[in-house]
Amino acid sequence: ERSLHMHDHVDHVADLNRPMPFLQNDAFDTVLCTDVLEHLHSPDTLFQEMARILRPGGCLIVGVPFLYWVHEPPHDHHRYTQYKLRHWCARHHLEEVVLEAYGGWPEVVFDLVYKGIDYLAPPLKRPLLVAWESLGRAMAKVPAVRRMSQRSRPTFPLGHVLVARKPVSGTAG
Repeated sequence: ERSLHMHDHVDHVADLNRPMPFLQNDAFDTVLCTDVLEHLHSPDTLFQEMARILRPGGCLIVGVPFLYWVHEPPHDHHRYTQYKLRHWCARHHLEEVVLEAYGGWPEVVFDLVYKGIDYLAPPLKRPLLVAWESLGRAMAKVPAVRRMSQRSRPTFPLGHVLVARKPVSGTAG
């Protein structure tokens, strides 16, 4: 099925649920994959392909949402925890360099309310969005809110960012 996105500056269109034999093994220093895995019905295939095309010592950078609304239906299939991302690294012989959650309970609540306001009809929608954005910017500066965000991040993340490295031969299994 077609993507909702325009293809104006795309070099190659591929079904990421399938292997990509047109890409050589060990060919890339870095692979960047953000906000993609949740849209694939077979994300393990892409993770395997990303590991395959990375050169030894190369880095994979992955970003995934977690506590997030359904977006781009019907192409929104999954949400991933830190445990699944670690599982993929181990399964595909990648070393975890950094795995961090972003957001926390305050950011999740802000994001859900903001997106909920989007369902309102004018004339309420625009002023409420402006007011909610202003409140969010102000609350983000409050030390207690920042502490709550930090403390809640492991169990209420908005998403995760993973940086993994393909080992140089002989340095890992």
